Amino acid sequence: MSRVLVVDNEITVRDVVSKMLIILGFEVIQAGDGVEALHRYKESPGNISLVIMDSHLPGMGGLEAANRINHFDPFAKVIFSSGWEDQHTVRAFQNAFLPKPYTMAELKDAVQRVLADKSHKYQPAKLVSLPE
Repeated sequence: MSRVLVVDNEITVRDVVSKMLIILGFEVIQAGDGVEALHRYKESPGNISLVIMDSHLPGMGGLEAANRINHFDPFAKVIFSSGWEDQHTVRAFQNAFLPKPYTMAELKDAVQRVLADKSHKYQPAKLVSLPE
């Protein structure tokens, strides 16, 4: 069974996404912020198949947390999710971005696509100003 780390500062969102993933057959670990996400990922080396991360987290943001996870595990797979669809986020994460709100079918499609793509892994991104 694949294990997914769900990271979101809103507990309701974490719970709903976790329940959808459990229905889809995944084991789920939750984290409420970037620091906790990094800690949980390091607690389970090699046992987390995918991270679904809110890109806008308080404190250590989603991008920084993903970069730190990538430093720890260069083969980490991360899907960013946000209700704030700024063009930078969408461009930076392309196939690994899931806009909120999403359905279980959209979640399933994104998870299956990323997990099936053997070449997909999180590529560290840098925050840059992009023209609107």
